[in-house]
Amino acid sequence: MSIAQIRRKQPAMRPGEQANDNWPLVLRRCEVAEMCGISVQTFDSWVRKEILPGPIPGTRRWSRSVIERSLGGGVIEPFANDQFSPFEQ
Repeated sequence: MSIAQIRRKQPAMRPGEQANDNWPLVLRRCEVAEMCGISVQTFDSWVRKEILPGPIPGTRRWSRSVIERSLGGGVIEPFANDQFSPFEQ
């Protein structure tokens, strides 16, 4: 049984469970889709819509850490001197 087959047989994560950190640092397209819990077609659509980043330049592989950061929302702390609009206050 391959690793991909074993991963497919694992149940979906439940609230409060830890994520699977056993993914390699560099992933193929099908592995990224599987890691995200989406189809390859949805993954391709998300890359076209720039929801997820494209592959590492010059390759057909994706960086796991970049994918995880983009899915995490890429929260950026505002600078202390940033001015907020009335809608942000």
